[in-house]
Amino acid sequence: MALLLVLGTAPGASAGISVAPEELEASAERGSLEAIALLPPESRAVLLDAATVPDLLQDVVVLQRLSSERFRVVLSDFTPAQQILAWQVISHPELIDPLARVDSLDALETLLAGRPASLARAARELVLREREVLEEIVALRAQTDREFAALIEGRSLTVQATYRALVADPDALAVLEEQARVVASVGALYLRDTEGTLSALDALAAD
Repeated sequence: MALLLVLGTAPGASAGISVAPEELEASAERGSLEAIALLPPESRAVLLDAATVPDLLQDVVVLQRLSSERFRVVLSDFTPAQQILAWQVISHPELIDPLARVDSLDALETLLAGRPASLARAARELVLREREVLEEIVALRAQTDREFAALIEGRSLTVQATYRALVADPDALAVLEEQARVVASVGALYLRDTEGTLSALDALAAD
């Protein structure tokens, strides 16, 4: 993989060494590993690639937690009803900036076409009646985006691309948030033996 080559470690560089399922399980609790193993293939791949850069992975975990805490602090100033609306929309980060830019009802309905009814109702409420809540969410997202850009600045283009893919993948991010230590441990095995780690994860997912 390109990311491993950038780091100076080619896949399978440790000849004669492979990762067995039991070795993988020894690195963490089985339930935690299953969360990684059962990810969609693309999400699992981007998470494992990111985990081969452990210092940056840790920085992203810290930023992820800081961003969540800021969001909770901001929400504490809003009513329970406003908080519910915000949580519904924040779980779909790809909608946040487009919602802030809509300038007509037609544009809003086009944006929400095909979305779950509960999400569409929350988004309409934010845009039409709770604009200040939406603006707070947009400001928080912009701040986090700037801080993330600063974290990856100076890294190789491959690493930057990997981490941009990571933060754009809600499935991978959710596992990272819940299982950061396990992800780092599996990343070390993956860096040592890419194919062996993938095979062990596949075996775990098939159980």
